[in-house]
Amino acid sequence: DLGLRDERDRLARQGAAVREAVEGGALHLEYHLVVDVASGEPRAVEALLRWPDTDGGEIDARSLVALAEAAGRVAELTTLVIEQLCSDLAAWRADGAPAPEWVSLNLSPTQLAVPGLVDEIARALLAHGLAGPDLSVELPEAAWVASDGALDAVMAQLLGLGVRVVLDDVGASVSSLNCIASAPVTGIKLDRSFFFRDEPPALVVVRAVVGVARDLGLDVVVEGIESLDDLGLARREGSTLGQGYAFGHPVIPAAVPSLFSDAAGD
Repeated sequence: DLGLRDERDRLARQGAAVREAVEGGALHLEYHLVVDVASGEPRAVEALLRWPDTDGGEIDARSLVALAEAAGRVAELTTLVIEQLCSDLAAWRADGAPAPEWVSLNLSPTQLAVPGLVDEIARALLAHGLAGPDLSVELPEAAWVASDGALDAVMAQLLGLGVRVVLDDVGASVSSLNCIASAPVTGIKLDRSFFFRDEPPALVVVRAVVGVARDLGLDVVVEGIESLDDLGLARREGSTLGQGYAFGHPVIPAAVPSLFSDAAGD
């Protein structure tokens, strides 16, 4: 069948491209600030995977992970990212200068299901002199709901290491207070489309979600903060952490220390 052969050829090309990117060092990480909403001080960074394409742009992380999954290279890709971000965090802290308290990492359900993932994370942390709380793993809320409990065991193992586990994109799809209450996590990240809505009824729902999360002792991260007005709303509604272009754009690893040293010098 011509269609099946074309599909096999396409997957083979994608697999080769991903393999070349992983083995050839074409992939790299950039980091985006996570700030304390109350004080505006930097607390952590989120690792963002980048892959330059042939047109001079970049293939976004989710597309890259999807390609790696289709090509059967997701384990290699995940190991590469974990190793790199642990190496970066250890290097930032090496001279005793102000540095991120932790690094956040987005993982897909397929990445979380990679055999030996928790052992690999434990090995990388130990190898670089880091501990569980130095890493935060983020999983989309919709993916966790769709897993119907299949990911709970690995999430519990991560929590057992002391790793922070955050439910990402809360509010981007169908959410419920029960999801937040029952998920094995240390925090939630609210999607911009959910948090920054003008309608009064929507704000009531936001307050309910934030209130439940805070009562459970969870961190509440608001993403997509793009202005001082956005930051003011995040403060008023009780979020603890925030991300967005109001605090700057993602930067290369070498630029991260200046973000924290500049803040310490203010």
